[in-house]
Amino acid sequence: MLPFILYFVTGVATGFHVYTLLFAAYGAPLNPLELVSLSGSFCLLIAAYLSLFRPHVAGRVALIACLLMWCFYGPAIANLVRGRLHKPGAVSQFILPLAGETPKAARQAESARF
Repeated sequence: MLPFILYFVTGVATGFHVYTLLFAAYGAPLNPLELVSLSGSFCLLIAAYLSLFRPHVAGRVALIACLLMWCFYGPAIANLVRGRLHKPGAVSQFILPLAGETPKAARQAESARF
């Protein structure tokens, strides 16, 4: 009974998540990975039903379903991590003072140019 609950809850949660992402931005083109992930969620619901009668077959179907779902979630997580680890550039340009010039004078000269 535990595999049924686990597969069913995961299939419904991920299916709802991907289904809402499909219609989150009206007019945006469909990403094929979202459809693959949605089919993986549906396969997980099938695995939940199969787990009541044939647990070994249900485990294999659940493995395939999870791989289908990770086709969408894997690149999304990698993109999120890559974005969080990226160090943003400086907002303003660093100006080196000329020889014999103080940093305050260099800033005033730079602001006078704009």
